[in-house]
Amino acid sequence: LLLYVPSNIFIGGLGYVGSRLASAFHDAYPSARISGTVRSTERRDGLLASTTTKKPSWLTGDVHVLDIDNSYIGLDSNGVDDLLNADTIIQTVAPIADFDRDPILAFHGDSLLSSSSSSAL
Repeated sequence: LLLYVPSNIFIGGLGYVGSRLASAFHDAYPSARISGTVRSTERRDGLLASTTTKKPSWLTGDVHVLDIDNSYIGLDSNGVDDLLNADTIIQTVAPIADFDRDPILAFHGDSLLSSSSSSAL
């Protein structure tokens, strides 16, 4: 019996649900790299560390801003690299209201489809 063990997890939306999923994945697969997205630089900075909180133990990768509220720009190049190198992608971001579609697929679906590392799609 072969079991799939993720090594590089990308979570679109590290909010209430996404952060709890990240924690559960970290508990189950402690060697996996976990990265993902938030909606603002303030939320990213808060996750990465401040003087009053410490970085969550499950956050073993990077946090990228996915701005779907103001500028509709999607991920920067580092975020796209993390997304394309993931062997497991979990999406918890609500659809873009203006377009009624998944924001990660709306911005980066073509890149995912053409990526050789996304064979699990």
